[in-house]
Amino acid sequence: LRKAIALHPTETMLSLQLAKLYRDTGQLDKSADALIAVAKGRPERVELLALAGERYCRAGYVQQAYGTACALRDSYPGDMAAALAAAQLFRRLSARSEARLTLTRYLAPTFPTPLPKADILLCIARDAAADNRLSDATQALSELRTAFPQHRDGYRELGHLYLQQANWPEAIRCYQEALARWPEDGEFTLALARATAQSGNPAQAILLYRQAAARLTTAEPLLELGALYARQRDDARARDCWLA
Repeated sequence: LRKAIALHPTETMLSLQLAKLYRDTGQLDKSADALIAVAKGRPERVELLALAGERYCRAGYVQQAYGTACALRDSYPGDMAAALAAAQLFRRLSARSEARLTLTRYLAPTFPTPLPKADILLCIARDAAADNRLSDATQALSELRTAFPQHRDGYRELGHLYLQQANWPEAIRCYQEALARWPEDGEFTLALARATAQSGNPAQAILLYRQAAARLTTAEPLLELGALYARQRDDARARDCWLA
């Protein structure tokens, strides 16, 4: 393959095959080098750079992985996919502040942004949650919900974060606000039922589970309602739910 590439340097598919061969033989650093070399001549260059950075990480080539993350961040400022890939690489390298700044810079009023602010806040929140920075994720989603009250994902993901933190009152409040905007929404009704049950209010949770069952076509509401009845030792009602 190296000889073929020397004879046909513009045939990028040959270089991609070489990168695959290096990967399959466990030579991840050489595979990453080959991806870096071919990326400039391919339309999917951001994806190839991200893949190269990931392989440098797996091979333990920290300096090369860091350089690839910087290239993704600095060379493609208008490409959110590149920013997300750079943030992920920085996070894997334990450069958490750089990962965070790679995304938060898009909130600056003078920075060219490829996405609406709502989507940027959602990206920031998801990146923070993936890094287990739940307070940062909660802050970004709270800002998203306040600034863009019609953005459904803001309510959905903020409520889920509150549930992860066992913050039942805030989860309930979040889902109640969502239902005030979308009163017949089965997904939010089911989420509110779950939070209400966890908060220790089974009577209200039962009502909400029945509402969710009427609004959704899935079996989840009745299955969970049956489990709630079973915990209350109401086996007859639990059986009815599970057989419905």
